[in-house]
Amino acid sequence: MSLTCFDGLDILIIESDSLDSVIIHRIQKELSKVSVLDPSSLYHVRKATDGFEDSDQKLSKITHIISNTVNFAEYDRVSDHLMIPVVSSDWLFDSVTHKKLEPLRKYSTDPKLILRNCVITCSESISDEDKMVISSIVYAFGGVYVKDVIKNLTHLLSSNEDDEWCTLIQEFNHHVGNNTIKIVSPNWLFESIGIDRKLQESKFPTGRTTKSLLESSLLQQPNALKDKVFYFGSDYGISDQLFASLNAAVCTRSGAKLIRDKEHLNEANCYLGLYRVGAQFTRASHNEKLTIGNLDWLLWMLVRGKWTLPLLNLLHYPYPKEKLKGMEKVVISATNYTGDSRLYLQNLVELMGGEFTRNLKPRNTHLLVAKAFGDKYKATEVWGIKCVNHLWIEDSFAHWELQPENDPKYSRFPRDCDDVRLIGTTQIDANIVHTPQSADSGKGPKVLPNEGFSSLSSSPQFLSAAETSSSSRPSTSAKVSVAKDTVLSQPSSPSEPTLPPPNVVPAKRKLSNPPVLNNKKQAKHLPAATKPYNIVGIMTGCDTDLTPADRKNLHRVGIRLVDIPTKSLNCIIAPTIMRTEKFLKSLSLGPKYIISPLFISDVLGTLDTYHKVSEFDSVKPDISQYGLENSITFSKDHKVKDLFMHPEKGEIFALQNLLRNSTSRLFEGFLFNISSKTPGEEIVSNIIRLFGASDCQQVDTKASKLLCNDDTFSGSRYSEAYVLLCSPDEKSLISHFKKLVKRDASDSKYIVVEWNWIIRCIFNTCLVQDKFIVDKNI
Repeated sequence: MSLTCFDGLDILIIESDSLDSVIIHRIQKELSKVSVLDPSSLYHVRKATDGFEDSDQKLSKITHIISNTVNFAEYDRVSDHLMIPVVSSDWLFDSVTHKKLEPLRKYSTDPKLILRNCVITCSESISDEDKMVISSIVYAFGGVYVKDVIKNLTHLLSSNEDDEWCTLIQEFNHHVGNNTIKIVSPNWLFESIGIDRKLQESKFPTGRTTKSLLESSLLQQPNALKDKVFYFGSDYGISDQLFASLNAAVCTRSGAKLIRDKEHLNEANCYLGLYRVGAQFTRASHNEKLTIGNLDWLLWMLVRGKWTLPLLNLLHYPYPKEKLKGMEKVVISATNYTGDSRLYLQNLVELMGGEFTRNLKPRNTHLLVAKAFGDKYKATEVWGIKCVNHLWIEDSFAHWELQPENDPKYSRFPRDCDDVRLIGTTQIDANIVHTPQSADSGKGPKVLPNEGFSSLSSSPQFLSAAETSSSSRPSTSAKVSVAKDTVLSQPSSPSEPTLPPPNVVPAKRKLSNPPVLNNKKQAKHLPAATKPYNIVGIMTGCDTDLTPADRKNLHRVGIRLVDIPTKSLNCIIAPTIMRTEKFLKSLSLGPKYIISPLFISDVLGTLDTYHKVSEFDSVKPDISQYGLENSITFSKDHKVKDLFMHPEKGEIFALQNLLRNSTSRLFEGFLFNISSKTPGEEIVSNIIRLFGASDCQQVDTKASKLLCNDDTFSGSRYSEAYVLLCSPDEKSLISHFKKLVKRDASDSKYIVVEWNWIIRCIFNTCLVQDKFIVDKNI
């Protein structure tokens, strides 16, 4: 019998009034169902009142602590210092039920993590820079931040009630019959963390001003930060409104203060920066009165109510802006690291420019191993993958130089040995604070972050955001590569969340057709309101790594990327013709362009060279050269070829017909009866409605009433016909459907079709007659 995901765990159960011997017995019983090992070898029990006399090294071998309370000896030690996940007993029971280890965050019992049951996203009305800060806040307070609308979503933050995402969520809530997903102003988030409890969402409607609860609150608990004044670096780029809300929350919760006006610089004793680059960071690092950290450092202290030095945690100091030389070739996975320790390692890898994969694949170069146990570890021998411990990643980051992986200290695994330095205890080498402008030498200048050369009163003033725009602007380099074809499926629930986006800037891209500007004087000076492009696009099937700065630069030249199809959409960006939900829904909007993702890469590459919009406009990539008809070939891609009725007419004809004739009226007058066994039935129904269907209903063999097409198509074969969408294998349903049709009238018209018939109709922009019609009487 093969090992399961439960084997290899080392669980500590904290016995308390809320987790008594009855529950412990149930845990043992449940583990015996899923583990091939003796359940007693997977866990041990301690009472909440018992002291922890074990060393950190011994405790660090525990993978999970199950406790229904945080009131046990040394909770802070195991949770914060050792990064051991502490979860309720429900985590174990749910994991056994679903036969997989459930994501940990929502099972936390820590009352400080007030967002632990929240899955949050932001609408398009919130800027990318603000979204980045919001995602950090959500993570710090125990929640999960996602980029898209998914089925597990609990909250949508929006500053505009007319935002199309708000409309989408309102329609969904109406469909399910309750307010499943809350639509709230961002103030809900900031007031909640300021007051230290999740507030009632109805008091924070989107688009309306409400009286702040922070104004009258005197919480200021704890007071470890009450004398701290944090200068907020301009490289975060957040809006004035979000800054004001964050400042109010920080002040109410801790007594600390945020400033970002250089006129008040002399008040600051701390500096918060995103990157280790730019005039502000340089001057802050030369000022002995300033403690330098980043926003994650401040949020860590807010949650825990205690002061700590930023250099004690690799992720609490401003990040290097460019990736580490050689790291772009590294593809890493991890085994037997759990909870925050796994997320911590993932963020370090991605900040250095490597790739972190959840699953181990033959293309992986390294596996981070906490214990030499499990399927991943066994596979490394077969695939020739190097095994190292967490220290290799931490030391490489701390010194900003890849360490020799054959060093013996990196080949000992922490849960197998007692002499491996604890994860999270590595500190940044304060003598090697890397500055990317000096990357030619491989290392940055030696700068002691808190060893100053002048005092605040004598040091030059910080530059404003406008003054530093040329030196500290995030690079526009981005990775845009093609992913495998994605089939239409039900959106998956969020797995273990990743840390907030670290804004890693990948290697400079190579243009497919580098522009040549023979004479810069040829550049036309455009009116202020004119932009080179007028594109609202959606990307699907693309493996993208666009930073907020990339999106901002695209928007600067008239390219706005959205995450869900909107009424203003006029462009689909994909590697090929696809059957994804995004692609199909976008076609219903009659797009003007269907182009390759290479266009985005080339636009950003051109902007790397020609920063001014006027100069860029004279050399901009011609969007007409990036149509998919130039990159797909029916003779090689038979899956795409099979989507079209007349492939012999060629790719150009197929794409031009799609652009000219895609319409939201394709199924006008249709009412669909859809089998309850149809995969992603709700998504299928939504897509069909977007193409004009009046309604859809779910049916099975117990259905007593069918929907019938109306007479919109007067004189058409489909007028007043019954339509069933199902698989050809559903013989019983088809038979039941035909009986119901005959009951209404013996000569009633009907048609039974597969999902592939819908697909063919959409891609051929007409109602087709082909092999995907299962049965008909029309």
